[in-house]
Amino acid sequence: MPENSLRVPGATLHYEVQGSGPVLVLIPAAFMGASAFGGVVPRLARDYTVVRYDPRGLALSTVDGPGEMPPEVLADDVRHLIAAVSDGPAHVFGTSNGAINGLSLAARHPEAVRTLVAHEPPVVELLPEREEYRAESERVKAVYEEKGPIAAMRAFMVGAGFAEDAGGEPEPWMLMMEKDIDVFYGRIYPALRGFVPDFAALRAGSAKVVIAGGIESKGEIAHRAAAAAATELGTAIVDFPGDHGSFTAHPEAFARALREVLD
Repeated sequence: MPENSLRVPGATLHYEVQGSGPVLVLIPAAFMGASAFGGVVPRLARDYTVVRYDPRGLALSTVDGPGEMPPEVLADDVRHLIAAVSDGPAHVFGTSNGAINGLSLAARHPEAVRTLVAHEPPVVELLPEREEYRAESERVKAVYEEKGPIAAMRAFMVGAGFAEDAGGEPEPWMLMMEKDIDVFYGRIYPALRGFVPDFAALRAGSAKVVIAGGIESKGEIAHRAAAAAATELGTAIVDFPGDHGSFTAHPEAFARALREVLD
């Protein structure tokens, strides 16, 4: 598939395009890049021009200088990407903190978005126990500063309920992705703390916003936060197959569910 680079303010983005039809941009989560969507893209490319990319500083994309990379900056990157690949608004899918970036995009630049599907955005500020999650994010930040990115990754996974033990030897994938994990916990994760989408702008904007959650992750932090976001928008959360990362485990069913809300 074609691979391209796009210069945006302060960074250069690597992106890939596959398929034909309406443009659909995929925003990855955490320290992931374009490769995270490898299983689902061929299925979506049957009906859409699918654009996947590496966020600034991750994988093959670069960033010019130091400093935090808040959702607003990452959202503006997607706006520039849409302008480069489409002559009008695009469909957008974002997962986890990628969904937060999508919400920021739809609020700031509704003219660039036809439909946003925000899959389990972890907007924990909407939850009653927000103070606990603030403390947890401070704990992860402290682990990062004292012990480095892999330790922070493991501490986060335990706190989020994705793992039971932060000890032992790092898994091979953590070592392979240490550079990107470092970018995430050093520059992206700190700016997520306290973030609340501009729901007034989202309600008033022209973009259709769909909040989605995995049927297997109900009761988990990200799903509950997504449900709270849907309530703020005055909509209902839409069930997607699988859990928080189901686009990798169930790509065919996930592509079908996404196609249904975009059509």
